[in-house]
Formats: sequence, structure tokens, C-alpha cells
Amino acid sequence: MEQENDPLLLEENTADTHNTKTNGQLGKSAKAITSYWSGTVSSWKRVLFGSHKSRAASQEVQAKLLENRDDNTVDDYDIGIYEDDNWYADTTTRSRPSRLKRCMRYVFWFLCICIGVPLGLLLLIFIGYALAFRPPPVTGPPSITALERTNLTQPARLLTYNIFMRPPGVKNNENDYKNERLEHIIKTILPRYDVITFQEAFAFGNHRVDQLIDAAQRLGFGYIMSPRHGPWELAADGGLLLLSRFPILQADILEYPRGLHSDWLSYKGALHALIGLDRRMSLEGPPQEEYQTMVHIFTTHTQASYGKGGTRSQKDILMRLDQFARLHQFIYDTVTNVVYGKDGDHTSGDTGSDKASNVKSIPIIAMGDFNIDSVDHSAGSITDLPINSSMAYTMMMDVLQGNGIDGSYFSTDDHSKNELSTSGGQQKWFEHDWRLSLTDKAYNTFGYHPVTFGDYYRTDNGTILPAETVLTHAEQVLTVQSIDQLLYSSSPVQSSPSTNLSLSNVTIVKFLVSGQPYTQLSDHYGISCLLSL
Repeated sequence: MEQENDPLLLEENTADTHNTKTNGQLGKSAKAITSYWSGTVSSWKRVLFGSHKSRAASQEVQAKLLENRDDNTVDDYDIGIYEDDNWYADTTTRSRPSRLKRCMRYVFWFLCICIGVPLGLLLLIFIGYALAFRPPPVTGPPSITALERTNLTQPARLLTYNIFMRPPGVKNNENDYKNERLEHIIKTILPRYDVITFQEAFAFGNHRVDQLIDAAQRLGFGYIMSPRHGPWELAADGGLLLLSRFPILQADILEYPRGLHSDWLSYKGALHALIGLDRRMSLEGPPQEEYQTMVHIFTTHTQASYGKGGTRSQKDILMRLDQFARLHQFIYDTVTNVVYGKDGDHTSGDTGSDKASNVKSIPIIAMGDFNIDSVDHSAGSITDLPINSSMAYTMMMDVLQGNGIDGSYFSTDDHSKNELSTSGGQQKWFEHDWRLSLTDKAYNTFGYHPVTFGDYYRTDNGTILPAETVLTHAEQVLTVQSIDQLLYSSSPVQSSPSTNLSLSNVTIVKFLVSGQPYTQLSDHYGISCLLSL
């Protein structure tokens, strides 16, 4: 009997009792957790697929509830609820959906899957594209500073060139040899020039333009403009690329409204770069004040004509004229240092003479693929010297200079979306208060409009054959068009004295290739010139 009061036995019994209680509590906790997750899963099943429990199943649940209830926490009222044979069964029966509701639920989830899965895949594609094709900075420091230029001790070499580097899968003929031509462009063009404006250098869906930019940076082109667009915008970039060894002091981008035909798929527009050519010794003041010689560079690629043989429709002409009017406004606003928004909507409220005092006497160069055939082909042979200018070219020059055109040439219905003005009793279209004097340097140099697209050559026996057939579309060979332009204004302010900057040595560069399956680096020719003091 004394053993009952033995402290060691009491301590052992106490420990056993504690362990029993602890194990019981752990068991209850595990059972509670299991019950919680089981209930959660059952709830989601009822939400997604409805309840299909039978009365027998409900009675089984009641039995489990009565078996597992805690006498310390359940009062008589709760017991009555548990023991009520109709409570859970009735609730379950009422929650069971009808056949129509179940069908509607299946249809709902089927539609969610059909819509959600493609959208999810599309989102993954967009994210992957954004990570794979990240645009380079607009400007940046050169990789090799020794090749950067800050003065005009030697003339600056300029080039504008449509390199026909379209997105993957877009080509005129069987093969356009994009990769091979890109290697030639990097090796033969980049080392020869200081400021280059490329058209049709599309970055959409490929890394070719990025390779071109990387090579340009290694060669000292430290200042780059290459606007990009993602696939979620349902359009590609405009294919414009500007490279400069000289510092870009101001950079602006203009995007035209969506074009016609396949041009709707890309954001065509214009680029502007204020380039410092000759740096002063003093570094005080804003960047523009550090350079005693600067030049405004504009490049554009406008609406193309997709008619047979390059024929132009009235809608194509009106679209281009509207783009030229926007380009004129863009030139005016950028030379007065106005920041642009998307689609060419300028943010400044000043117009006309209100901003004329802000225009500095800095030369302007506008170059690129204007897609206007300057030559009048109405009479004569394709071999005749292209002296006469086409009406489309005359209209282009009038709009770019702010003079506007006679609206009687077009019907009002075709021009209902454009602004009209009345001047001298005539209905003027695309007229602007600010006038800009532009000179066609190619025509001024040669005395005729040089062919830059669809050229020809003569064989020894005098037969006329197309100069290029691998890259050029079959319907556009032998069209002898002059669609690439180099326009120059010595001063945007007519009353200001001309600058001491000289533009000379205008050259049509064919970039011919031998020993390759293609004969030219592009279906276009380039136009180059020199800038010097």
C-alpha cells in the first residue's frame, strides 16, 4: 500500500497521463486539419460541379457529426440540430442543381477554358517577345570613343539608304538573303559614313537590326535612334534607324496614323536628331550652346503604292500628302524645341508667328524613302533623261514647304478628313502659316531626277534589261523611279543669314555586289553627301 504513495510512481503516472493528453490533443489537431481541408475540397467541388450527395450520404454525415461532437462545447440546442433527421438531408437536397443548371455550369467552364487558355498563351508570347526583343536606348555613349566625332576638321559623311530588311517571312521573291546582305552592310557601309539614316530596317520579330546596332556601336556610332513596337499593338515598328558618330543633342519621334494596304501593319513615321558637328572649347551652358555648328537631320518613310508597276491611286497620294503635312508640322515644332506625343500630336499651343522667334538659324536636312516618284513618265521612253518633274513630286514639295496645294485636283469626298483653307480665292489643302525653303540637292546636282529604284542597264547589243531582279518585285522592275530624296534648307528662317555649313558631293550609291546570288545590297540605291565648313 505504501507503493501507492511512492513519489517515483506518482511522477511516472503523471507523465503517462500528460503524454496521453498530449497525444489526444495532437490527434484532435490532426483530425481537425484533415477535416478542414476535406471540407474545403468538398466546398470547391460543390461550387464547380454541384452537389450530388444522396440522403444515405447525408445520414452518414449526421452520424459522424454526432460521434465526433464535443460534450463540453455542444449544448442541447446544437444536439437537437444534429439529431434532426431532416436538417442536413434537406439542405443537401435543396443545394443539388437541376440538369439545366449543371449543363450551364459545364458550358461556362468550357468557355472559360476555350478563352482563358489562348489568352494565357498569348500573354506568354507577349512576355517572351518583350524579353527577347528589348529596344536599345535612343542615345548612348559610344563603345569606341576614339571614333566618335565632335568637330568638322574633316567633312562629315552622310548617307540615306532603304536597306530592304523586312520582318521575317516578308519578301518579294523566293529569297531576299537578309542575313548575307546584313553582313555586307556591316562590313562595307558602316565604316564609310558618319551619319546614316536607314529605312526598312525592321526590328519586329528578329535580331538583325540589333546586330547592326551592336556592330555600329563597336565602330564608333554611339548615338542611335531605333523606335520599337510590341506585338500587342498589332503593328510592327516603322523600320527607321538613325546612326551617328556625332552627338545627338535632341531626339524626337513622329508616328503617322495607320497607313493603307499592308502599310497599316507598321507605324511609319519620321525621326529627328539635332546633331552637334563642331564643338566649342567652352563647355558652359546647355548642350546646344557647346556647338557652334549644328544640323537638323530628319528621315522618313511614307506610304507606299501597291499598284501594278508602281502606279499610284488617289488614296495613296492623299495619304502621302497628309504625311508630308504632318512632317512639315513636325519640322516646325522640333526646330522650335517642342516635344511631340504619339501620332504626331504636338503639345504646344503656339502656332504661326508666335513661335517664329524661337527658330534658330540651323540647317535642315530631310532625307529618306519618300515613295513619291519625282519623274514624269507621261511621255517618252524609260531611257530618256528624267528632267521633267511629276505632279506628285510638285505637290510633295509644296506641302513640305508649307505652301499647300490646289484642292480642286481632288474631290472633297476623298479629302473629307483633312483640313482645308482658302487662299487667294482658291481652296488650299495642307497649307501652313510657316514657310520652309527646301532644295532638292540631287536634282540640283545632276540637273535631273536620278533613278533610285527599278533601274535598267544596256547590254552590248543595246538590249534594255532590269538592273536588279533578285530583290525587286517582278511588277516593279524597269519602273525607273526616283523615290529617295535628299532635301536641304540652309536656314529655317528666311530672314536670317545662311550658315557657313556646306552640303556637297551628292552621290547616288548603288552598292553593287559581285560573287553573290544577289547583285545589290538592296532594291534601292542610296544617296550620300558631305557636310563641311
